[in-house]
Parts: sequence; C-alpha cells; structure tokens
Amino acid sequence: MNDQLWKVYDDVADVYDSTGVEFFTPLGRRLVEQAAVRPGERVLDVGCGRGAVLFAAAEAAGPSGEVVGIDRAPGMIRELSAEIARRGLTGAGAVVMDGRDPGFPPASFDVITASMSIALVGDHPGTFANYARLLKENGRVAFAVPGKLTDDNALSFFQRQMAKFAAVEDDATSTADALDAADEATSLAGHLRDAGFGDPLVVEDDIPLVAATSEEFVRWTRTQGLKLFWDMVPADAREALERALSAELERHRDTDGVIRLSNPVCYVLASLNARREG
Repeated sequence: MNDQLWKVYDDVADVYDSTGVEFFTPLGRRLVEQAAVRPGERVLDVGCGRGAVLFAAAEAAGPSGEVVGIDRAPGMIRELSAEIARRGLTGAGAVVMDGRDPGFPPASFDVITASMSIALVGDHPGTFANYARLLKENGRVAFAVPGKLTDDNALSFFQRQMAKFAAVEDDATSTADALDAADEATSLAGHLRDAGFGDPLVVEDDIPLVAATSEEFVRWTRTQGLKLFWDMVPADAREALERALSAELERHRDTDGVIRLSNPVCYVLASLNARREG
C-alpha cells in the first residue's frame, strides 16, 4: 500500500470503527469464527486496525492463548494498545510492523488472520511464503476480502463515482485499485497453494451495512480507508457528490425506516498440511 493510504489510516485512527455504521467489528467476529480459533492458540492479526479481529480472537483463545496485532499505521497501534490496556488483556499486544514479512521467529503462530487488509499488504507470493514459515505445523490462515457487488448496489454507485477522482501516481500502486480493496478470492487461493498451503476454501457471506440516515453513512465512509477518495475530490465538487450519494442511498431505505445495503464478503481459509523443509 502506498504511503498516502497509510497516512489516511493514521489520520482516522481516533475515530476508526467507532462511529456510525457497524461493519469491521461484526466482520471480525465472523472471521474469528471461520478461523476456528481455539483456547490456548497464538494468533497473528495482520492490519489489525482498532482490534475488530484481535479482541474477538483474544476471547476465543482465552487466558492461555495470545494474540498479536500488527499494523503499519502508528495511530492505529496507539489507539489499540490503549484499549488493550483499558480492558486489562494480558494475552494481547499490538506493534507497528509491515505485514509482508512480520518479524517473528519461525513457527510462532497457530493462526494468521487479516480482515479487509490483505490486499493492502501486497506481494502475495512472497507474503504467503513468509506466513507459511511463521505458522506451526498444520497452522492456518483466514482472510476476509470483499465479495462481488451487484451493479444496483449503492456501494457500486459509490465506487463508480469515486473512481472518477482516483489518481494513478507514478511511484505508487493505482489508488483506483484500492476501491476493490482485494484481489479476487480465487487469486489469493492460488497464491496460498503456491506457498505450500492445502486446498483453500472460499466461503461467501454478507455483512449488511445499516444506517439511520444517508448522512450517517457518508460520515462513516470518512472514518476509514475510503477517506482517501474523499480527499481526492475537489472541494467544489464534494457537495454535489454527497447529494448524489445521499439520493442513491435513499433508494435503499427499508420498510423499517433504515438504510440497509447488502455488503458481500468472502473468507479465504487455508492450512499447512505439514511443516515444509527449509
């Protein structure tokens, strides 16, 4: 991920996953369920953010287990470390670290998780080879990545509008690509096989996005990575874009009075069948 996007995550750390629409926390719980984290296991959470996966994994691993979160955004680690201390969790920790080659000894973990962050880590062939070394025999990975949106989904409308303003920088990955947020699950599965993992499993799910108002939804998009794209919109175009997005969101207001959007996700799950030599 380019430095500009890391800075966005650093900038929103104090409000990330704590206002408006719920998504990352319920997704984190479901990812931990899919990973089947067991008591006593040691878990590495890559791109941990404010701890949506970490806290769920710590609960599943119990007092005899351990969970370590890593993230390249210092603000996220600062906020997460403070919350770990507030909760008095002795079996959890968070450090600033690059997710491509985490600096831990071989066979350190039973499980490696990544929720909506594995695409941002990049270099999947090399990264997954590193993860294979970090895992114990029969260790496993569990990633959550975006699923395929239908064209009539308001999130698709949001992506199409934001893509008009997304720029490609000479020294960075296309920021337009970040709107999709991940390689296709099948591509990730192929890289995992190449790294020595057994046949990966792709599980489809949906984590609906629910907002009381369109304003609440727009505010939520500014408290996470999508803020990058708002920052690219010229100041004199933002008001019109907000009106267009709000109008589209109103089309998805349910009979119970709330705006509810389908938000498909996929879990990519794989395990090492045996410790590879070397």
